[in-house]
Amino acid sequence: MALTLTLLYNAIPDHTCVVGGDSRERPKLPVWHLCLLGLTLSLSSCASVKARLKVGEANREGLVSAHHLSVKDRTFTRQRLVSEDEGEDHHSYRGLIRTVLAPFGNTAKGLFQLASKLQRHGDIKSSGAAYLKVALESREILIDATGAGTSLPDVQAVYNASLAEFAHIWAEQTAQSGGVSPVLELGNARYEVKLAANSQFPPQYFDKLYIAANIKEKGVTRKVRDGIGASLVGIRVQLPERREEMAFYPKRGLYLPVTMVVNDVVPAKDAAGTTVVTVSLLDPTRTLTTRLGKHDHPLAADFSSPIAMSLSGVNELKDGLDGFFFANQRISQAGLYLLQPYDPERIPVLLTHGLFSSSVIWRDVLAELMADPEISTRYQFMVFTYPSSYIVAESARLERAELEAIRKVFDPGGKDPLSRNMVAIGHSMGGILTHSLVSEIGDRFYKQLSDVPFDPVKLGPEETAIVREMAFFSPDQAINRAVFICTPHRGASMARASYANLCSRLVHLPIEVLERSTKILMLDPSGLNLTTGGTTSIQSLQPGTPFVTALDNSPYKKGVTYHSIIGDRGKGNTPKSSDGVVDYWSSHQEGAASELIVPAGHTAYTHPAAIAEVKRILHENVGLNHNAEHPKLP
Repeated sequence: MALTLTLLYNAIPDHTCVVGGDSRERPKLPVWHLCLLGLTLSLSSCASVKARLKVGEANREGLVSAHHLSVKDRTFTRQRLVSEDEGEDHHSYRGLIRTVLAPFGNTAKGLFQLASKLQRHGDIKSSGAAYLKVALESREILIDATGAGTSLPDVQAVYNASLAEFAHIWAEQTAQSGGVSPVLELGNARYEVKLAANSQFPPQYFDKLYIAANIKEKGVTRKVRDGIGASLVGIRVQLPERREEMAFYPKRGLYLPVTMVVNDVVPAKDAAGTTVVTVSLLDPTRTLTTRLGKHDHPLAADFSSPIAMSLSGVNELKDGLDGFFFANQRISQAGLYLLQPYDPERIPVLLTHGLFSSSVIWRDVLAELMADPEISTRYQFMVFTYPSSYIVAESARLERAELEAIRKVFDPGGKDPLSRNMVAIGHSMGGILTHSLVSEIGDRFYKQLSDVPFDPVKLGPEETAIVREMAFFSPDQAINRAVFICTPHRGASMARASYANLCSRLVHLPIEVLERSTKILMLDPSGLNLTTGGTTSIQSLQPGTPFVTALDNSPYKKGVTYHSIIGDRGKGNTPKSSDGVVDYWSSHQEGAASELIVPAGHTAYTHPAAIAEVKRILHENVGLNHNAEHPKLP
């Protein structure tokens, strides 16, 4: 316990806030406050996400595979040759490959070593030419082999590694030359590299291209796709001149999975000529295969490394607690963020985190979903992040406003799935926000607040605007399917605890939010039900409070399909179960298309069965049932 308390205490950083130009130190929360918090919330997942760049890993992988090929006597014991024809022709082909692979392996080893040496001595262009030479030679062997129905994993590994090393150098050299691709030279060999017209990312879109194999990650489940091509991480950072373009992208910028492939090679006409190489930068969430010769092959991809790099240095527990206790600072980061370049064809999936939490919780879910080819090609992902100490009505208002704003930018005509066909997924309190997006709440929330009829004349213009914004709203017409994970639809009993209310008193809320929350709760003291009010999310999540009660009494909008994923901590005692924070009586929803009970606590979104259920639901949403049965309701 002492260790746990120490970790909780140290997880909260010292904060400096600026008030009226005066910089003041905010002390850490007292240990005993954190003790109560830790006992209450059971925040078991406090992993830090780290991404460490280990330069040379791709080179090493290429060298190892080249060495396998270079050892003549062991070529076919180390090499997993697979052929469609196991007859006499196959054996003669094996003999032919034996005479090709060993010399190629020796050449590739020498070029990998030379390229590394040239890099160390600062001859980057020659190093890039050496890597490209290996990639082109291995590509020719792969084309010949696949034409004969043979798989050569080591040659494929050499191709992928050498092309990745080249891609990194090419991107840096192109950026330094102002967007002009440099001519690379090695001895008498000259290479001019062009980006294909149909490349899925335009020239100089990325500020940096990193080799995925060189990124050592922690805190994110590794998800890759084996195949052909150089797996990279493309980064487009936030810059002042991109403020309008990237208003709805993460503050750190876009971190995307990218795969480079060689499209075409036009050999030099003579010894002094230049070989012209055309390459493409592909989005592996949209493109699943690449062509070699006359055959299609899976496109290689790394889906977890971009996530690890984008979140590197973030601690899940600290981030969630900061978002609650220091809402006045976190509001500057609040908003709706696209995790990929906007695609007018793909269905948006909106992910909303809960109390004492942040969007970091979705990292493994996102990696799993993007690695599923049927999901990644049909869906695009966005997250809503907000200070989780705001009262639920305020957070719901903010999410509605963000959806309206993003549509004005990307879909003003209302023709895309962004305005017509969305899926929303929410965890815990985020499920409450998701529920509010698909409910016909009408005037039910206002009636929970006051017995006095709504009268704009009596209230005045400012109060009227606040009430209309927060208390009267319609369901989002684009969201046709919702998924609730561990959601307290009828409130959470833990929100009544005295130490939970103590946490509320430690919250630093922005003045304007406090004023808005107070006004919505105290518009007419003679008619308002003040006993069910509160100024933070904890009070507003108590069973019987206005927003929770209004939502529970409101019908779902017509045509929406909704699903529940519920934790029971492995006790299997549903309907008397609980995930440790939310009881089954609160998370169960009548009329759900499916309900899955997961043997997990409140972080059930991390459970493999929960992730598999989200995938099943997304498949079903686009008509890919795969004969899967709906989870039975108890």
